[in-house]
Amino acid sequence: MKKSLNHAALGLLLAGAAGAAWYFLASPGAPAAGAAAARAEAPVAVSTVPARQEDFPLQLAANGTVTALNRVEIHPQVSAAIAEVHVTEGQPVKAGQLLFTLDSRSATVRVAQAQAELQRNQATLGDAERQLSRSRDLLRQEFVSQSAVDTNLSLAAAQRALVAANRAAIRAAQVELSYSRTPRRAPDAPAPSGCMPAAM
Repeated sequence: MKKSLNHAALGLLLAGAAGAAWYFLASPGAPAAGAAAARAEAPVAVSTVPARQEDFPLQLAANGTVTALNRVEIHPQVSAAIAEVHVTEGQPVKAGQLLFTLDSRSATVRVAQAQAELQRNQATLGDAERQLSRSRDLLRQEFVSQSAVDTNLSLAAAQRALVAANRAAIRAAQVELSYSRTPRRAPDAPAPSGCMPAAM
């Protein structure tokens, strides 16, 4: 009887152990837990290098502004549009260096107009001088009065004055045309910020 009880107890223990093993092995988290444990126990590779002392570059990026030491305003001597800029902002320039080219088409037209006016008044002056010469001949022959000669003399003098004025106008127009290029700057001075003529 005692031997039968021992066999029964042993059978129950084996059945319980088999049931517990089946429960844990059939559970979904059991393989993952086993793999995690395996990974945790795996050795980790570590690389080492000898320590040394050396310099390394340090770069900083920041926004800043640049202010010119000298600022020069350029005032053109004629009123004209800027056709071309020959310098860049901040560029060093020297005395006599070309900075701007102004639009010279209007000045060129004015020179041509003054020259045409001169030619017309020179032709009128030639006619007035011929009339004066004929009137003087007629006065010597007593065909005209002195007043007629005086009138022609005044006309010729007026035409001479017009011709002189036309020549002066041509010179003025040529000077204005020469101002269409502005090479005037202080020696060895940087081009000012926004280097443009101050008044047009």
